Amino acid sequence: MATTEEGSILNAELDKQLRDFAQRGSGRVQAQISSFKNGLQTFEELNIIRVRGKKARLMIMEDYMPVIGEVDGDIDFIGRTSYHTISNAKGFFCHEHNVFFLLLKETEKPEEGKEEEADA
Repeated sequence: MATTEEGSILNAELDKQLRDFAQRGSGRVQAQISSFKNGLQTFEELNIIRVRGKKARLMIMEDYMPVIGEVDGDIDFIGRTSYHTISNAKGFFCHEHNVFFLLLKETEKPEEGKEEEADA
């Protein structure tokens, strides 16, 4: 069993690999998040959507097969120059035709200000 330190090192390495992959993607995925608290939020030019639920993990990429499910955990929206996370999300999602729809029942405030500058 991995210790907490080993687990955080593995997570950091996976995060780096995902960001590297996102640099090569075309950014055709769009995310639409609907909640009573924040209304409708839209994220454009995404390459990866990572669902990290308590029961399952899922990585959705461009042209991924249609999928529908329930989430109780964190969701990362990864693009070439952006990385957004919604923590403790509870709700339902659907992915179809490169559009990810998320209907939230309840959530903590999304982490903002994680926009990254493109490397020049």
